[in-house]
Amino acid sequence: MHPTHMSLRAVRPVSIFICSLFCVAGLMPCAIAGDLFNINTVTTDGGPPMNLTAGSSSVINLVQSAINADGSFASFANRGYSASLQYAGVANAINFTVNNAGTSATLQIPSTGFSKTFTGTSRSDLNSQITAFLKSDGESEYAKFLKAMNEQSTVAVSDGNPNSSTAMMASQAFDDYAFGPVESRDERAASEAQSVHACIGAVADIGTFSSQGINGTSYSLPISMGFKFSDRVGVGVSVPLNYTEVEGAKIFSAGLTLALPVKIILPGDDQPWSWQLTPSGGAIASASEDMLAGGAIGQGGLSSMLTYDFRKFTLTMGNYFGWFEGIPVTLGGDTFNPDISQQIVKNGLKVSVPIRQHWVVEVYGIHTKFIESAAVDQYVTVGAEVGWRSSSTRSYWSIGFYSDIADNYTSTRAKIGTSWKF
Repeated sequence: MHPTHMSLRAVRPVSIFICSLFCVAGLMPCAIAGDLFNINTVTTDGGPPMNLTAGSSSVINLVQSAINADGSFASFANRGYSASLQYAGVANAINFTVNNAGTSATLQIPSTGFSKTFTGTSRSDLNSQITAFLKSDGESEYAKFLKAMNEQSTVAVSDGNPNSSTAMMASQAFDDYAFGPVESRDERAASEAQSVHACIGAVADIGTFSSQGINGTSYSLPISMGFKFSDRVGVGVSVPLNYTEVEGAKIFSAGLTLALPVKIILPGDDQPWSWQLTPSGGAIASASEDMLAGGAIGQGGLSSMLTYDFRKFTLTMGNYFGWFEGIPVTLGGDTFNPDISQQIVKNGLKVSVPIRQHWVVEVYGIHTKFIESAAVDQYVTVGAEVGWRSSSTRSYWSIGFYSDIADNYTSTRAKIGTSWKF
């Protein structure tokens, strides 16, 4: 096996696989442009009744427009009205009422029970107060709101769905250390003969997802490195990078994970079993100005990879348990506090079938469970990969396809990966 069992599969020339990846991506369902956020506004004064719904991919721009009574809401100037925000599929996420002069507004968050009245000298002053509250002054209350959205919105940034930050970190640790690549006997022998002490790899991952009429596209590039201290102990470093668009809203994330893979049972010619335990820890930071969400999340986890070599095929059982805690971060005067305390369990089975000397085909299934409240509390991942090893066994290429499936959530993804041993 590779020194740190990184999940970097393989397959032939790079150009072929890159073309295949983008061809497949072109066949994936295209996201239909829509509005991630909507505000429904209704007059409350004695004038002619008015009712308007407007949307945007930026929650703060939409709220500011509604408070200022400009843009789509210009017809509500000098009128008293109430408004209700739909946040990433969650109806009545925030409600507020504004008086005729636009100098007073009452803000309510039903999911947390929060209510506060803001009073300004002008509509502009009122808008500034509410904006400051949402972005920094009301940090603790807004953190509670984001926590509620993680539990209700299937496309929330930090937690509670397959594309969230916690799920991505759990998947990275699981792929690297619970479902790592299975080496052939010849490859193990070659690694020992060549005195392999390190490896580096990367996986390009692109896919679309859909949930309750909301569509998105996600791009990931996790980079991994591994160093071998002995036949039993190594160290691994992973740097996951991700960019996601959800109905025009942009989400950026980057992280760092350190791991210590320990081989409890070593494979051999007369030993079909192998077992590796890997404690890991790290952090990920995510931010979305459009969704006014994000923050830093620390994590610790334990991965187990148990493998049995049937000679004609190999069966791998992967297990993972991870702890995740939110860390408040302030950038440019804006405070992001995800208010997360989550645990994730992943269990999976993988069958690896060698074909001739250089090829291997793998099929797998994984079940993921969020222990604390989550919008998508569990989901199943099914996938397949084809890998190719070079004659020297120092390089490995792969291409694969997989899907996350849950109630009200589906994704279709393709990935291409490579790893090199030194």
